[in-house]
Amino acid sequence: MTNQTIHIEDKGLHVRQLGERVELLKQAYADPAASEEYSELFKIIHFPGYTTPVQLRLILALVEAAEVNVQQAALLRGALLEGSRAIIEESAQVSV
Repeated sequence: MTNQTIHIEDKGLHVRQLGERVELLKQAYADPAASEEYSELFKIIHFPGYTTPVQLRLILALVEAAEVNVQQAALLRGALLEGSRAIIEESAQVSV
């Protein structure tokens, strides 16, 4: 998160910066390296003797945390889009 000051009268700089951040989020969700990493992980977990029961508990906790993060990210993405749409709708109503 950033503590940068936003000045609405900055000739669109704040919009460009926000656009760049949205693009980075988009790229993060479409990261092709993640697919390769998950493929490697899938191979690793099938390796004979991969983990002990205690280690498995740790790995399962990490997988569960990752799953929760994915769910939360989807909820946040939806809230971001819904809120942005509401801003446009409110602006259109005020303009009339």
